[in-house]
Amino acid sequence: MNTMSLCATHRMSASPRMLCLLLALAPASALADLLLHDAWIGAVPPTAKVGALYLVLENTSQQTVHLGRTTSADAARIELHQSVHAADRVRMESRETVPIPPGARVDFAITGHHYMVWFDQQPAPAPGARLQFQVEVIGATPLSVAAEVRRPAGTSVNAVQQQGPAGHPHEHAPIDDANVHDHH
Repeated sequence: MNTMSLCATHRMSASPRMLCLLLALAPASALADLLLHDAWIGAVPPTAKVGALYLVLENTSQQTVHLGRTTSADAARIELHQSVHAADRVRMESRETVPIPPGARVDFAITGHHYMVWFDQQPAPAPGARLQFQVEVIGATPLSVAAEVRRPAGTSVNAVQQQGPAGHPHEHAPIDDANVHDHH
């Protein structure tokens, strides 16, 4: 039973009704305390079908916020992944959600959480292109963000042409049924 249903089924004075209203609006206020910025997509060669979306999220609220799926009219598919370091390997694991604790900042990056984006167009978006995304916040309205396609700092056009299909210099290959990928 959700908060509003619970509140509606009990006769309450004004103060408890106000409390119920505030509880029902809590996810919306949590959204106001979630800052999403510096969204970008790593430039890939024109023939690449996959790229990666990176961004920064800051939770300035007093409660944990959970991010979920991301959608875009510019993408055929988007998956939430996390790079996991084990021994001398880095592997990518699919995730359903990412918890962001109160007061925490999470940098989506090549070496951590990131969204893998399967482009809906060919050639792949060129540096300077802007793509729109809607990032799901569990229990709240999705956040809209524009991400610019750009080369990672310190790379040249030639370096982008030599990168793997996800915008960084290694391949993503499934190794089991759990949506786990290895980076060599």
